[in-house]
Order: sequence, then C-alpha cells, then structure tokens
Amino acid sequence: MSEETLNTESLVEETQVENLVEEPTAEPLSELDQLISKRMGNFTVNLALNDLKYLRNKLNDVTWNGPNEAYLQIMAVVAVSNKIRSFEKGADANTRRQISLPATTVESINFFLSRVSGKGEEAAHRLFAVSMLLRPTMEEIKNLDSQISIMQNREKIQQELDK
Repeated sequence: MSEETLNTESLVEETQVENLVEEPTAEPLSELDQLISKRMGNFTVNLALNDLKYLRNKLNDVTWNGPNEAYLQIMAVVAVSNKIRSFEKGADANTRRQISLPATTVESINFFLSRVSGKGEEAAHRLFAVSMLLRPTMEEIKNLDSQISIMQNREKIQQELDK
C-alpha cells in the first residue's frame, strides 16, 4: 500500500482509558494506586473547534523521529480528529468547551508543539495561545507525577526500614 493511500485514521483506533467502576475488593486501592490510576486517565482541556483543527494541522506537519514518535503522532492525530468529529454541525467554531483527552494524548500534543517552527508574529501568537490552553492540564499531570514520585520514594524508604 502506498503512503498516498494509507489512511491512518482507519488503521489505528484511539486507545481510551476509562475509569471503570470496579467491584469492591478486600483491600481498597492505596493512595499511590489511586494517584497512578488518575494519572493514567483522561484530563479536560478547554478548546474550541478551531483550536482542535489548528492542533491537527500542526500535528500533521510536525517532524517525528522513529517508530515510537510516529506512533505518538498517529495517536494524537486520531484523538484530535475524533474530538473534531464530536462537535455538532453548525456549532460555533470559536466557542471553547471542556474536551476530555487521555493524558498520553495531551502529553504527545505538548511534545510535538515544542517542535513546531514558524515565521512571523501572527503564527507565533497562535502557537503560543494554543499551547497556553494546554498548560493547566500539563501542570496537573506534572503535579500528579510529582506526588507519585514522592509516594514511591516513601514506600521504598519504608520497605528498607522494614527489612
């Protein structure tokens, strides 16, 4: 199959992480496991249809290196394209609303936006504005990473003391 006819959207479906209601177990999840579960879930980002289209276009133009980055790029484009399709026809393209995206998608978008190059003040302003929309979510993810790291270190220290 040639690259021109390859349709990545039909070949790769977005992997969604859903918070499923689990049956009560003998032991509730530890605080660390709860943080990890939250970290692996979905996060909301305040985006408009035009923001999503801009992101999709930039993701399609970005340079990736190797199969891992190629996979991240494909999954990010698929996720953004799915969100674009979820907007009602005739909806105001500039009105921002809460969009739920997996943490991995938000991180991938943020990663690839750092590789976008452009020219001129208008292009710089647009890229900066969209990146600022992702910032609160990225901060939330980084905060969870920090809390998880602290808790893992505490558990490691406690295990050493218990020996």
